[in-house]
Amino acid sequence: QSLYEEKIFKFYNSSLNREKEDIMDSVQKERNNYISILSEVARGQGFEVKHSILGFSFTPLKEGTVMSEREYEELEAEHKNDIIGRASALKVQAEVVIDKLKALEEEALERARQVFKNYLDKEFSDYKADFEKVFLNDAEAVNYLMYLCDYIESNVIENYSFIYEDDELKISEAIYRFAVNVLVDNKSKAHSEAIFLQDPTISNLLGNIEYENQNGVYRTDVTLIKAGALLEANEGALIIRLADLLSNT
Repeated sequence: QSLYEEKIFKFYNSSLNREKEDIMDSVQKERNNYISILSEVARGQGFEVKHSILGFSFTPLKEGTVMSEREYEELEAEHKNDIIGRASALKVQAEVVIDKLKALEEEALERARQVFKNYLDKEFSDYKADFEKVFLNDAEAVNYLMYLCDYIESNVIENYSFIYEDDELKISEAIYRFAVNVLVDNKSKAHSEAIFLQDPTISNLLGNIEYENQNGVYRTDVTLIKAGALLEANEGALIIRLADLLSNT
C-alpha cells in the first residue's frame, strides 16, 4: 500500500514520464487554440469572452473596453436586443467549442490512462513475481494479493484526471480499502498455554467487535475485531470453572 501511494504520487507529480507530459502539453495547446479562435470571433462581434470550469461567458464591449452594467442599462431597447441576438449566436458557437474540448479531453484521458496502466505494470511486475516466490505453496494467498493489486490499479486508473489534488481522496480510498488484523499470534511462544477464564461471557469466549466514536457517529472496521479465549488458546487448554460458567449462563 505504501509503495502504491508512493508510485502513484510520483506518476502524477513527476515530469519524468515523457509520454504523459506530451499528452498533457498537446491537450493544453489544443484547448488554448480553441479558446483563442472563439475569443477572436467574439471580439469581432463586440464581446469579450471569459472561460471557466462552468463554460464561457460573453461581456459586450464599448469602443474596445468592457461595457459596465450602467452603460448597458442606458442603451436603447433596439441596441440591447441587437447585443442579445449576437450573444445568442456566440453561445451556439461556444457550445460547439465546449463539445470539441470535452471530446479532446476524453480522448487524452484514455491515452493517459493507458500510459498510467503501463507505468504501474512496469513498476509492480517484480513485486508480483515475488508474491509467487514467497507464497509458493499457498495459491490462495497469491490470488488474494493479485486481487488486491488489480483492485487498486483498476480504480486509480479509472479515476485518473491529470490533477492529483482532484483524485487524492479516491486514490486513498482505493489503496487503503484493505487492512490486516492479526487476531492471534502465538509464534513467539515456545509451547501451548493454558488460559484460565474466570468470566466466561460470550464476548470473552468468542471475541467481539469494538466501535470508535467519530464526530458523534460510531463506526467499526476489520481492525477492531478482537479475539476471544477460544482463539487465543489455539492448541492450548481453556480452563473454565463450572461455577463461573453457570453464573454467566
